Amino acid sequence: LLKMRNEMKKNAEADRQRSWTSEGLTQFVDILRKHQESMTDLGVEIITELVHYIDCVQGAFFIVKKENETAAGHLDADSKASDDELILDMIASYAYDRRKFISKQLKPGEGLVGQCYLEGDVIHLVEIPEEYTEIASGLGEAAPKSLLLVPLKNNDEILGIVELASFNRFPDYHIDFVKEVGENIASTISSVLINSRTRALLEDSQELTQQLKSQEEEMMQNMEEMQATQEEMRRSQKRLQSQQANMNALINSTSDSIITIDTDFKLLVINQVVKDRYKGSQYEGIDVGVNVLDYLGSVANEWKGYYQRAFKGERLDFVLKSTVNKEDSYRQYYINPIEDEDGAVTGCSVISRDVTRETVTQQQNTALVREMNQKQKLIETAFAFVELDINKRFTRINKVFLEKVGLGRGQVMSKHINTLLANESYLNEGLDSMEKGKVWQEYVAFKNAEGGQVPMHSVSTALTDEKGKVKRYYLIFWDDTGNADSGEARDE
Repeated sequence: LLKMRNEMKKNAEADRQRSWTSEGLTQFVDILRKHQESMTDLGVEIITELVHYIDCVQGAFFIVKKENETAAGHLDADSKASDDELILDMIASYAYDRRKFISKQLKPGEGLVGQCYLEGDVIHLVEIPEEYTEIASGLGEAAPKSLLLVPLKNNDEILGIVELASFNRFPDYHIDFVKEVGENIASTISSVLINSRTRALLEDSQELTQQLKSQEEEMMQNMEEMQATQEEMRRSQKRLQSQQANMNALINSTSDSIITIDTDFKLLVINQVVKDRYKGSQYEGIDVGVNVLDYLGSVANEWKGYYQRAFKGERLDFVLKSTVNKEDSYRQYYINPIEDEDGAVTGCSVISRDVTRETVTQQQNTALVREMNQKQKLIETAFAFVELDINKRFTRINKVFLEKVGLGRGQVMSKHINTLLANESYLNEGLDSMEKGKVWQEYVAFKNAEGGQVPMHSVSTALTDEKGKVKRYYLIFWDDTGNADSGEARDE
């Protein structure tokens, strides 16, 4: 009977354990079913319920993931990583009837949790030292006497570790229960990972779709802007072509020769006048793009100097004698620097025109003036000469006249001529004759310093403007010693 009673008690205990295990599995299946979105929420619920259900005091839930990944970014089915790349991240902990917010990460092989991962099997320790749990178990709490670590396996892959601590030894059926629940937990972790990966892929796909849409919109906008830019470029090109045509028409409609060069002496612009002028000469063939110095022969260095002065900002204006096709001519050159919008010199323009007629006329005039000056010097040296303004006052007197009358320049200048004449009626007749445009010739007598008279022969004329109005009078005198009496001289 005793044996039968013991057998019955043993069977009853076995039934109780099976019933406890079955109810627990059902309870945890329901928990796992409800928490398949968040790994952290799953870990908190699992470890809290495990501690309560098997009557523990502490528990921790570790997830295997790559280093520097978030809790939602742990290993998935397609992820392969070496142990050096992995960490065991404690995402949930529970102790003494409350959730603990503890952050802890262990490497494979580090502490009991790391050892459990490497061995891939259950670790059950009893009668461990008090300080050992706090230091090596990873829970961060002291005092438990029994420690249980169970790897969470799915198809032989460890996805996490459950660590439980109790004041009592864990019975075998508790260990078996945790192992069986661990398989379900691992399967759920795998599902959560797949769901997480699916969500991430969906989010990435949506983000990529949005990016593609934005890029497409941006590309369409860019295409529209590019089309607008191209249209503006076409309009600008058309305007430039029109401006170029107008410029060509302008520079080719003038009789002036026009070229422009850059600072490398490369010809940029040349009008038809230059080409026509150089046709058949040693300069024929000069055109846009050539180095002008290559066509200038013996005068290349001279012109290089002119260009370089313009490149330094100087404006040149000069006349040169030019020989083209063995024909000489004189040309007026204007060389000016060309500046960009920042004021930097980029080249120069050269404009020239034929001034042969003007230059020859100027040379003839210069020679004529020189001849007249020489004659005037001769006259002023050999004859007495005076100039009167329209009021008949002396404005110019030469030395010969002053010597004849024996007076100083200060005694004569600005005085009326009548103050020196012995008979002013002679002069009045002469002035009337000069105002009519005639040359007046007469014998006149001037008073000298001693009170006597100086008879002289006179040839005089008046300078008039374009309207015939007198501006001044010129009078030339010379001695006539054969006629001492002025009256007799006048009658003759």
